[in-house]
Amino acid sequence: MTDSYQLAALQLLAIITGPAYMGQPQVLPYIIFKLVNLSLEYGHSVLAGYAYGMYSLLLCGPLNEIEMGYHSGLLSLQLLEEFHAQEFTCKIHLLFNMIRHWKEPAKNCLAFSEAIQKGLEIGDIVYASYCSMWFAAYLFFMGEPLDEVGTQQGYYAALMQKYKQDYSFYPIAIWRQLTLNLQGRAENALFLTGESFNEDLMPQLRRLENRMVLFFAYLAKLILLYTMGDDKAVVQYADLAANYEDAAPATMLVSGYRFYDSLARLALYTEASTSERETILDKVTINSNKMREWADRAPTNYQHKYDLVEAEKAGYLARNWEASELYDRAIAGAKANQYLQEEALANELAAKFYLNWGKEKIAQTYMVEAYYCYARWGAKAKTDQLEATYPQLLAPILQQPKSSLTLNVTQTLTSHQTVCTSTSSNADTSLLDISAAIKAAQALSGEIELEALLSQLMQIVLENAGADKGAFVSNNTVTCEVYAQCGKESYQLSYIPLDDAETLPTSIIRAVGRTQETVILNQVENDTRFAGDNYLIQQQPKSLFCTPILNQGQLIGILYLENNLSADAFTQERVEILNLLCSQAAISIENARLYENAQAANKMLQK
Repeated sequence: MTDSYQLAALQLLAIITGPAYMGQPQVLPYIIFKLVNLSLEYGHSVLAGYAYGMYSLLLCGPLNEIEMGYHSGLLSLQLLEEFHAQEFTCKIHLLFNMIRHWKEPAKNCLAFSEAIQKGLEIGDIVYASYCSMWFAAYLFFMGEPLDEVGTQQGYYAALMQKYKQDYSFYPIAIWRQLTLNLQGRAENALFLTGESFNEDLMPQLRRLENRMVLFFAYLAKLILLYTMGDDKAVVQYADLAANYEDAAPATMLVSGYRFYDSLARLALYTEASTSERETILDKVTINSNKMREWADRAPTNYQHKYDLVEAEKAGYLARNWEASELYDRAIAGAKANQYLQEEALANELAAKFYLNWGKEKIAQTYMVEAYYCYARWGAKAKTDQLEATYPQLLAPILQQPKSSLTLNVTQTLTSHQTVCTSTSSNADTSLLDISAAIKAAQALSGEIELEALLSQLMQIVLENAGADKGAFVSNNTVTCEVYAQCGKESYQLSYIPLDDAETLPTSIIRAVGRTQETVILNQVENDTRFAGDNYLIQQQPKSLFCTPILNQGQLIGILYLENNLSADAFTQERVEILNLLCSQAAISIENARLYENAQAANKMLQK
């Protein structure tokens, strides 16, 4: 394009797209069509790249032509490269990152951060601020740890204040406050009010007529209330967000809205009247039809979301076996694609489904997994809510020793299964710091063969506990047998009666089995309670740890570990890791035994 008049027209149109997007989205299509038509009629320039980038928002959004929209976005990048126009780098990469989630793994959209840096370098403060705003929003949906999400959001909120970009500051502040609420850093978990944002400002924001900020605020509130289990209040925010959905066309926030809108409405299905149920299902069907299209084009981002909504719908319609399969698919998909918060949510909803079905034992497994995932995500407010709401399902977690462990003494565990978090703030923090151990615990949950499970258990505890020798002693109703022993370089599976085990401190193991108390000796030579044990006299280990593994109050085994080189080897942090691992081991061992029994029964039937 060489016509200076038309270039000036393009420049003016490009300038007003941003304000129109945020404040008057109904006029935005006309501006974009004019940009595209001028480019097609008078020839290409770098402004044509911007025009096609904006056009991609329309195609992927209201026009529902995702394939064409994605290719329009690619064309905008191609024109940017062809014209080498640095001043449009931030603008065009902003637009492409807004829509690429429809075809690519959504984590690719985190390239927003590079566009921000480029915008700041060339002085494009306005579009750098737009990038910051969307980056803060998208980051929340990616499943990244909330500590990291909140840090990034806080940085860009401060940057927007520095540059006095209020229109971008408020959206960032909203998403950061949602993050803070879920982290347990708000006075009231259900109100978006705290360090970053105050929802009492909503009347003021409505007067400003910034539709995009209103959509952000109502969507954030919808997500918060649904996540925290406030089913009765949440739908009103879904309805409010619907009024402003057109203010964020083609973005991940639209897909996020449809996802949470469906889940929120289905949560009311049981108590709804017949006509209300029909309305709920009609709305969910509209959402699901869109989600199915999105899942077909970008399964890494949307298949597990679609499966989860369909699982919830099947559950409420009493199609239980279909729901069961869909929950597992949703969990597996979220996990495979690293959507940690949605893996947590899918496990939680599956647990509720099985609980309503009367299958509490299965529900417990899913709820414990949900708790682990929320903890890894960093959502302390949510783990607190689960503890208060489902104490019976989270008994393995709620009944562990307090974090203020006094080592070198016997710890009393009150009628418990060995567990994985503490009720004190220190233990909560510690739990969030041991994601590797949580992943190891989850690896145990996937093992169903008993021998392989015990082999994996012993390998994992040695790696995480500061021990160089260990044993698992199985409780077989009448007597205890040493089932597995291992060192750093060896593993032995055997059935040796405990009375014949010369390589273990049998007096300690019997005491643990009898009292169901954990023994931690970090300076064995200074403790006289078990001084008569032959093994301790001969081998003189420096530190040892011995704990019962219980399932629903029943002793199923005893874990023994020792360190022959270091005193004080079993620190508070390592004990918390061991509690976590034993919690999952208790469930997994019981499941493996049930599987063994089922296999044996099948063989008998085949004879």
